This record gives sequence, C-alpha cells and structure tokens, in this order.
Amino acid sequence: RDRYESRTANFIPLLYEDFEEDIDSCSPRNQALVWISSGNDWEFPVEERVERFALATIYAATNGVEWDESESWFSELGICDWDGVVCNAMGMLQILDLSNNNLEGTLPPEISLLENMLQFFAARNNIEGAIPEGLF
Repeated sequence: RDRYESRTANFIPLLYEDFEEDIDSCSPRNQALVWISSGNDWEFPVEERVERFALATIYAATNGVEWDESESWFSELGICDWDGVVCNAMGMLQILDLSNNNLEGTLPPEISLLENMLQFFAARNNIEGAIPEGLF
C-alpha cells in the first residue's frame, strides 16, 4: 500500500489533475497503477514509466488477459521488448501493433499518453467506442 500511495502522490499528478480512486478500484487506470506500484518502475526514466502506465491501462481496458500475444506484457522488461511494441533508437514507443490480437472493449484515453507514437494498428479485434481525442 505504501508504494501505491507514493505513486499516487508522486507519479499520478504528472498525468491527472484529479485522481480519486481507491486501491480497490477495478478501473483500467487503477489496475495499471497497482501494477506500476508493485514493480521496479523507478528504475525507468519518467517518460518510460508514463508509457508503461499507458500500455498497462490499454491492456486492462481491452481484456488483455485474453490477448493472443501478450507474453512479455506486465513483465519487468523494458517496453521495447513487449509484443507489438516498436521503439526508436532512444527507447521510446513509436509503433504499437495490436492487430489480430483478440482485444475487446474500448480504447482508454490514456493511449494519448503515448506521445511519441507515430503508428497504431488494431485491425481485426473487437474494439468499440470512439477513438480517444488525444490520438488526433
């Protein structure tokens, strides 16, 4: 709980003005925060922590436990080693290819936290709802 509260006080304000969720909340962004709080996230630069959080939120919002290709997700590896992620030479996500991966649900607004993303592919999945505004 201490690590969660530390991330809520020191990391979440970088992303949200208002974050009033309890550790027991099952929202995708809270699930992502619980995961971030349980690992070695402080070993990564803040930019990669933000990307890890955004990717974890996407995973939680689109039923990631049922994805066909997610073996390296939620691991201690850097995101450049995660399935479907292509990074630039600086180690920042540029391409996210989740095509034909059994995603279900709605893309969360946190996808817009992937500020260096140039391409996003999600064809042949069961994604519904509006495309988050931050992607435009």
